[in-house]
Amino acid sequence: MKVIVYGTLKKGGLFSGYMEDSEYVKDVVVTGFKMYDSKVGYPFVVESKEDECIQGEEYKIDSETLKKLDIVEGTQSGLYKRLDLKEVKKKIKEPTYIYVSTLDRMTGFGLKPAEVKGGFWKV
Repeated sequence: MKVIVYGTLKKGGLFSGYMEDSEYVKDVVVTGFKMYDSKVGYPFVVESKEDECIQGEEYKIDSETLKKLDIVEGTQSGLYKRLDLKEVKKKIKEPTYIYVSTLDRMTGFGLKPAEVKGGFWKV
């Protein structure tokens, strides 16, 4: 299975250590998402129009890493949900996860996000 990371989990990011036992595959552009700056040190992405995109890194991961990422991304608290791109994009042949949120969810946590033009988070 794979995961696409786009913020603090990327190489050089604050939480990149969680990816150290995983195999980096390549830099990727993923359409259908828009990126926002949370204004508290990390980005988040939301599902969007197909002509919008974000940039990230793709990694091969194991089930233990996936469990750790669920914790780091706050899936239990509802901050993010894990989305399998295989279920929404026909070209993807194996489970490939990305963590997404919504503007309502993030503003509900008291954040005041701003759109990241170009969908690229600089670590």
